[in-house]
Amino acid sequence: MTRFYCICLLFFLAPSASPAQDTLGLYLKAHRYPIDLVESHPDVHTFVMEWGAGMSTLFDQYLASGDSAKYMAGSRPGGYWRRFLQALYAYNQAGGRLDPIRTIGIDFERPAYYFNVLKNLLPAGPVPAELSKEIQLISTTGDSLDCDAFLTIDRVLKDALTRKREAFKTYFGDHFIEVANILSNQGSCKDVLKNRNPDLKRRFELFNALLGDSLYYAELGEAHVCFAKNGLSGLLDRDSKSPFFNRVAVVNVYCYHCHAQGERSEGSSLTAVDHVAIKN
Repeated sequence: MTRFYCICLLFFLAPSASPAQDTLGLYLKAHRYPIDLVESHPDVHTFVMEWGAGMSTLFDQYLASGDSAKYMAGSRPGGYWRRFLQALYAYNQAGGRLDPIRTIGIDFERPAYYFNVLKNLLPAGPVPAELSKEIQLISTTGDSLDCDAFLTIDRVLKDALTRKREAFKTYFGDHFIEVANILSNQGSCKDVLKNRNPDLKRRFELFNALLGDSLYYAELGEAHVCFAKNGLSGLLDRDSKSPFFNRVAVVNVYCYHCHAQGERSEGSSLTAVDHVAIKN
């Protein structure tokens, strides 16, 4: 049986709340929650995340090496995600599993990560003449582009991958799949406020076809996990052609200083946090 569990963590501060005082303790608890879940589910190998394939590649390199200076430099990921990845690294290193937990990103690619990731995947040695233009673009472009400039270069690389796929495959070798997953992403940084759920579904189904896991955990925002709002969870659950038909559960929605209306409350498992079981 193939199953898909969604974990939704939402943080809403009330106007009178002090972020420094009220959220620190919550972060310290909440980032461990997904790790606690997988400890009791040995068939979970993959976290499905609301970020792009590039970010997953970068953070999986951190999970394999523990090198935060190289793979988590700068201000990103933010406090919650940094703590989550550090906890996941520690969990993998503890050796309780034959296969470490990995992540897959099913959302659009972020300019702040895109070129950093591709640079890390560049092999040593000479660049073939056929790919000289594309590799120069990757090598010389910074990560501070605005969305329009980023998409212009992304289109050039997408087109090159389509026309020169065998050259890319030969040059990148073992990293070709990672590069292809990044460049094949049809999501856009212009879609931040749009309904991305159909795209998230397509990307997840693509990765599932490659991985074939029996159980996935996804950590996604509220817009993607509410069944009634046609979020990713609902689209998968209602698709009779999907292996996840009627096998999707939203495990928890955590709201801080907020209320999830219309769903039944099942008590609280974190201090000052409402636990709402939507479907299980």
